[in-house]
Amino acid sequence: MPRMYILSLVLWILMARSHAQDVYFARTVYADDLSQWSLHDSLDEPIGELRSRGMLHDRLDGWDLRVGDRIAFIRKAGTGQSDHWLFSMEGQTLTANTTWPGQRDSWRITDNQTAYTLIRRIDDDGLDWRLIDGGGETLVSMYNEYVRDYRDWILEYNEELVGQDWVLVSLFLVIRNIPVH
Repeated sequence: MPRMYILSLVLWILMARSHAQDVYFARTVYADDLSQWSLHDSLDEPIGELRSRGMLHDRLDGWDLRVGDRIAFIRKAGTGQSDHWLFSMEGQTLTANTTWPGQRDSWRITDNQTAYTLIRRIDDDGLDWRLIDGGGETLVSMYNEYVRDYRDWILEYNEELVGQDWVLVSLFLVIRNIPVH
């Protein structure tokens, strides 16, 4: 009987750690810099980072992302194409385009088989971004942790319904489209 208890405990710990690589919070590394982000799991432990490759805020054409041992590259699809991004992680490529040219509050994200829409809503608490499927069902919800403070984001999603790649490209688009005053 004690062996069964120990085995169950070990399996539970392994399962808990396997889900700990899911990103649930994103925070700026520096208070006045939106080009470096720390990614955290559900226990608020740092598990990754999102960093711009560029030096100037208006030239953020390429980004590097790391979550655990997974690495992704995010770049503009072409010169002068601020509304078209490519996200590559471990052989998976997602593309993101604005739904309407120049209007960055609605994005279409696809892997050429499945397509979702990322939409922004503004309310009294600040920004609320949602990744929705074709039926209008919310898959991911991202909102600022503190009212009108865009340096801390909370992510809510069911990892069984949506893959981490979709969550991460959505988070990138949210971060990349923060209104700077």
